[in-house]
Amino acid sequence: MNHTIAFQKACSAYYLAADLIEQFPKSQRYALGARTETNVLELVEWIAMAEALPDPLKGRVYSEATAKADVCGVLIRLCLERKLIGETNYFVLVGLFQETAKCCVGLNKSLR
Repeated sequence: MNHTIAFQKACSAYYLAADLIEQFPKSQRYALGARTETNVLELVEWIAMAEALPDPLKGRVYSEATAKADVCGVLIRLCLERKLIGETNYFVLVGLFQETAKCCVGLNKSLR
């Protein structure tokens, strides 16, 4: 499992989410939109941080990134339920978060 794949998936999710959040109504952009964007950015940060750490510390960081990907999925679900994003974009983003989480789990297992 390659760290770069997880990073690319997380970045792709961020780019799409950021573009979608820009289109949210103002009242949602600064509430749910900002929270969602912050969490997706934190996901990217966790994965980038893991690469810079020594192997014994990477496992915890990949676990945190996996949890963060799950939180991002929940936030995107809320965006769908509030009709802020369409189903197509929802499924693309959830797929990216799931793939990112799978990569992080695989990277974590490879450390053992």
